[in-house]
Amino acid sequence: MINDMQCGENAKLMPLLHSYDDVCRLNKENSRLKEKISKLNFILDSVDSAVYVKNSKQIVTYVNQKFMNLLSEKFGEEEIMGHKFSDLLPINELKSIINLENEAFKGNSIYNKSIIFPFCDQAKMYIVSIVPNFSKNRANEIIATLTPHYIQ
Repeated sequence: MINDMQCGENAKLMPLLHSYDDVCRLNKENSRLKEKISKLNFILDSVDSAVYVKNSKQIVTYVNQKFMNLLSEKFGEEEIMGHKFSDLLPINELKSIINLENEAFKGNSIYNKSIIFPFCDQAKMYIVSIVPNFSKNRANEIIATLTPHYIQ
């Protein structure tokens, strides 16, 4: 209707038409990105290792189901998601994992380091790998995987 009436007062409505086109385009892009996120989350949940992601403020932003399965019963998703590990346990229990995460935030990838992961009921050794994710030449998040280390 706006296109048919290009004269006078109706011409002022053209920005509205352009805005509508932008909203439609952004809705399609948003749907596509949501679908991509869903697929990536499915892949992360399918990984045979526990995975967690932390942002640059060291707040946990993602955990997969394998990660939740290895946790002690006193820690649920509500306690982990959106919090720092240091909010949940004393820093002396977290020293080994925090040191590795700090190295990753400096831009170094950490591969196959043995640690005791403090959130389990029993002191079990895990192999941890932590990879930084860069944005604008800065590590803005880290992705960590934990695999049980079976000592023979």
